[in-house]
Amino acid sequence: MRPIITIISAGIFGLVCVRAQAQGLPLSTEPVMPSGGFLPAGPGSSQDQFQRFQQRKEELQRLAPPNSNTQIKAKDKTVNGSSRCVSISNIIVDGAHNLPEDELQRITSHHVHQCLTVSDLNKVIDDLNGAYIAHGYVTSRAYLPQQNLSGGVLKVIVVEGRIASFSFKGVDADLHEEMAFPGLQGEVLDLHDLEQGLEQMNRLPNWQSQMQIAPGPTPGTSIVDVNVPDPGVLHGQIWADNNGQYETGREIGHALLTAQDALGLLDMWSVEYDHSLVGNAGMRRTSYLSANGSIPYGYATFFGGWWMADDAYQLNSQGETFQLYGKRKDFRVGASYVLLRNDIGVTTFQTSYELKSFASYLNQTRIETQSARQASIVSQVSESLNGFGGGVWYITLGMRFGLGGLGTSRSFSDPGPQDPHSRYVKPSLDIDGYQPLDDDIVWHTSVHGEYSTKNQYTSNQLQVGGPYTVRGFF
Repeated sequence: MRPIITIISAGIFGLVCVRAQAQGLPLSTEPVMPSGGFLPAGPGSSQDQFQRFQQRKEELQRLAPPNSNTQIKAKDKTVNGSSRCVSISNIIVDGAHNLPEDELQRITSHHVHQCLTVSDLNKVIDDLNGAYIAHGYVTSRAYLPQQNLSGGVLKVIVVEGRIASFSFKGVDADLHEEMAFPGLQGEVLDLHDLEQGLEQMNRLPNWQSQMQIAPGPTPGTSIVDVNVPDPGVLHGQIWADNNGQYETGREIGHALLTAQDALGLLDMWSVEYDHSLVGNAGMRRTSYLSANGSIPYGYATFFGGWWMADDAYQLNSQGETFQLYGKRKDFRVGASYVLLRNDIGVTTFQTSYELKSFASYLNQTRIETQSARQASIVSQVSESLNGFGGGVWYITLGMRFGLGGLGTSRSFSDPGPQDPHSRYVKPSLDIDGYQPLDDDIVWHTSVHGEYSTKNQYTSNQLQVGGPYTVRGFF
């Protein structure tokens, strides 16, 4: 067994990481390594760390945040102090089609076989309305029709509020309603459905959609007004930092281009290119190119991505100069689905297929134990939770299944215990917390742990070193 445990804690002044790894040393006929045997370039280098960091950031962006603290305040009622009461032996609720039968029975059972005053009758209505609001049916209402209570039977009528239509301001309705709120027009208004659609719109970085619920054309109906200030389609960023490795270039330049809602499907597309700003005639460099896209549909989001990275540097050891290269390509496609929304948080399931190609070279000689093509299936369940003081926490349990086929090409047809395996099972745990300290500063804490049943290729291992593990940075 090959346990790998990672603990990362990041703050406003930096990032601290402790990683512990237990695994055997692979036995193979490899090219002679320089003194030390560790290759910063190629799989296992900062490019792998950076890519894991980027992929985790994209996963967090796809996760729905915890439910907003939406509160529906009922109007204050004038309490009738009359002590006159009427004996009620049965309560009939008509029109409550979306309230669970057991909950309906629990509410009404508290009030039968009692002598109810006017205040008690209002309490029956309040309990039913409160149950509807708790389930997200915020425009559904119960009321008492005119009736004769001498027979001991109380009749309650529920009007379940429905969505008459959607109105969009700032963007054309077109397919936006279908992608964010599919099939909701004419259905009972559920605040959870509307929150989900609004979050699908606001997952686009430059969108700031807002929603209001207005009375509809007929009693019991509502119009959902969605306001989107003109966000534009194309957005670009250029920046530089010193988060690279010493061997391949500390200073890195970044260029990012995003297209948001380019197809009118609430689609998100991005292309990023990173490259070292200093080098030595091509003998010392690092570069990274990625393309990602996602399209939502109600509670589901479909996504895909492609990444390519390479780095190179020279190493002098015992009077000899070694040229080290590393190259990799990754492809991923998958889907996520929000399983549950409640007052505690949001539960999301995600599954994806990944194909990772990687290779390392020492003086133009391929290092087989660090070169392969690996296919895997990844499944994850994530919970988004509200924290104290406006903080947000994301907890993700994952399982990665290494595949022997579906694109896998391995160097070892019959790997031994110490050789890298393509078939394996790797459970993992990720915890990310974001705690705002003021309007402009957020404290981020991250914890990652994983356990592999088999020895891994270097690209699938966690390595200590680099800016995303042990070096503090802003």
